[in-house]
Amino acid sequence: MNNKWLPALNLRLLIVSFALLITLITLCNSFYSAYRVQRQVLIDHALEQNQAYAERVASSIERYLNVAQERLAYGARFWATIFIIRGCSMASRSACNSRILTLTPSVWLAPMVGYCHPSRRSMIWWGRC
Repeated sequence: MNNKWLPALNLRLLIVSFALLITLITLCNSFYSAYRVQRQVLIDHALEQNQAYAERVASSIERYLNVAQERLAYGARFWATIFIIRGCSMASRSACNSRILTLTPSVWLAPMVGYCHPSRRSMIWWGRC
């Protein structure tokens, strides 16, 4: 039963083949573990960058909304002053609309030009800060 196409199995060939197989399995295992570690490092780094970006965007949106709120508060105080000065109550406001509409923009924007909130000196407001 000697087959000429198959080499004879001896102990040396068997040990060498098992050693090569174990080496190949160890190499594949180390590549796979390195891949998993690098993948996790990249995911963690991307998450940190995204969190930092989200914090910057949230901060700028918060500043923008604070600015809008300050401008609305200033406008509300300004228009309340106009109503008080002109003697317009809420009941007679419709009668006063024509007088308010005759105000030119330079009249009601003049107090806002150069306005800069003390806590926001580093930001530009109407190009004056």
